Amino acid sequence: MFGIGAIMDSLQVSYISIITPVLGLFVLTGLSFLAIFRGGRKPINILFAVICFMGALINADVALVNVVPDKNLAIKIDRLTYMVFIFSPPVYIQFVHYFLGISRCRWLEYLAYGFSAIFLILTPTDLFIKGFAQFDFGIIAQAGKAFHFFTVLASFTVCYCLYTLFMGMKKTRENQKKNRIKYILWGLGLSSFLIALNILPVSGLNVYPLGNFSFIPAIVLAFGVLKYDLLDMGAVIRRGTIYFLLTIVLTIFYVLIIGFFNTLFIRSGQTHPLLLPFVLSLFMVTLFNPIRKKVRIFIDRLFFRGKYDYQRLLKEVSAQMTTLLRIDDVTDLLLKSVDENLRTDQVALLIFEEKSSRLQVKQLGGAAVDSSWEEIDHQHPLVAYLEEVKRPLSAALVKCSGLSNYEKAAIIDLIRAWKSSLVVPMHSQGRLIGILALGQKKSGELFVHEDIELLSTLANQSATALDNAKMYNELEKLNQELERKVEERTSDLRQALAEKERTQEQLIQS
Repeated sequence: MFGIGAIMDSLQVSYISIITPVLGLFVLTGLSFLAIFRGGRKPINILFAVICFMGALINADVALVNVVPDKNLAIKIDRLTYMVFIFSPPVYIQFVHYFLGISRCRWLEYLAYGFSAIFLILTPTDLFIKGFAQFDFGIIAQAGKAFHFFTVLASFTVCYCLYTLFMGMKKTRENQKKNRIKYILWGLGLSSFLIALNILPVSGLNVYPLGNFSFIPAIVLAFGVLKYDLLDMGAVIRRGTIYFLLTIVLTIFYVLIIGFFNTLFIRSGQTHPLLLPFVLSLFMVTLFNPIRKKVRIFIDRLFFRGKYDYQRLLKEVSAQMTTLLRIDDVTDLLLKSVDENLRTDQVALLIFEEKSSRLQVKQLGGAAVDSSWEEIDHQHPLVAYLEEVKRPLSAALVKCSGLSNYEKAAIIDLIRAWKSSLVVPMHSQGRLIGILALGQKKSGELFVHEDIELLSTLANQSATALDNAKMYNELEKLNQELERKVEERTSDLRQALAEKERTQEQLIQS
């Protein structure tokens, strides 16, 4: 059991040096839990969670080494941490291979696991970590001879993975895949690179551990995971998840502020029991709540809003929809609204014909329909799945569904044949009456939560308007048929009267 005074002295000396690794610990731990609990048991999500956990472990180790006063215990913690971290190179390589769909280089994964197993034997000895060194920025472990060999392996791994991700991003033509690789490259790649640079102070150089700043690219990665659903953990992450993470971050920030003021008051000799609570209460009233509100508004704008006024657009389109009585007018308004606000490279509307049960394709401005728009009927797996889930789909989401391999292949092949990034079902009175198919955004960005909400609302409103237009057209046809029959009956009556008059004239003449 350590003395309270010794712990406080250690906190006072190294408080500033542990802020960045603590932030990295919580950001990477949050990403790890998010991948596990939202992503399920898919290999790519598990590997991503393990990588984030290892990064969090290194950040925790840096912080603990500076806080724990017993250096014998500290070196045991450090060696135990590295017994897990030495497996980061093979896990990192395996994640990149899964993420890019590379299967021909599995031998490299096995080789990396073999090297890590060898280092596992050396990690508990002085050959790996031989002690600690005190620098201006704090305390850090000192490398043994085996650690330098591990550094070579880690450096090769980082370079190989960054190069593989960059080439994968360069080759792909799909904006969705390109954006995913970009965020993984800059987020996970840069975090790993910064953590790898910790070799400089560990080797004895008086350089601040750049791995302590790994939380910055990790935040970029978290942004990509939460906004663009990089790992197919759902259509999009909902507001509740974002606000939950925001609450955790602000709570951590508040705890750090408490620690800072507590250390400041102790070092300044202040011992009044009411002074510290008064200062913290004043901070909460004047800063904490306004900051929370402003950060929440910023989060809403960052994650959930597209480059348009969501409420205004829905209000305008809804008002126009209620005045339209022609099917062509409804489809033109829907296609034009989607094209002007989401700026996709193509947008098409497929409407089921009631008599034939096949799809009629309509594109903006009456553009010619090419052969890629394959005609389908109600028996196609895509139609059955859209009727079941009643939400927008992408090829990535179909891959993660519980459908059979045949159904998945049929749906994905059709979506790719349409060159679509997103298909939105149009339901009216529980029936699927059409499908809205969108290509990639011209800006290269991915669809965000607000895009999905907007498209779903517009599709359902348009479905109702189309039903109304169909009923109006049927009523109009019925009126026209009735008028035609009345005209026919009137014509027949006139002919009968004329025949009667001729007959009467003939009788009189006779």
